[in-house]
Amino acid sequence: SESRLAILAADDIPAQLVRTIVLPTSRGAGMALSHDEHHLLIAADAGVIVVSTQRALAGERGAILGALSIAHRQSPAESTALDVAFSADGRFAFISIEFADKIAVFDIRAALETGFRHRDPVAIVPLGRGVGGLAPSPDGRWIYATSQLTSDDERQAVRRWRDGGQRE
Repeated sequence: SESRLAILAADDIPAQLVRTIVLPTSRGAGMALSHDEHHLLIAADAGVIVVSTQRALAGERGAILGALSIAHRQSPAESTALDVAFSADGRFAFISIEFADKIAVFDIRAALETGFRHRDPVAIVPLGRGVGGLAPSPDGRWIYATSQLTSDDERQAVRRWRDGGQRE
């Protein structure tokens, strides 16, 4: 089976389907739009797919710019990217890898500038089990992450990271 990105015109209700784009994955998940609205990140497999929103909206070829993954570091059973968030400056992407119990941090700006030759994560942040959703703080100083399964001593803890994957 294949995943698709659906683009809808939402300026009128009900929203109207404008186009769909086939994704190079069987399971697309969470998405994040860059602050300048030029790039859309889609959590997929063991990483993220990067889409040009301008090309996608225009229906042009090459809307999918590339992908970044930690698959070479994980077994397929540990390769489920669930959510993605941009850093405040748009340079980094934080991807929750659910069954690997970690967040992978990629330098999106470097990947785009080098035609995706710069593909390795700049940081891997280990977390509790079952990593799920991500949310950046409005000031861009923190990334919040949920965990589905936690040990007793972690149950009440909130883990926060500075942009770049450093633990506070």
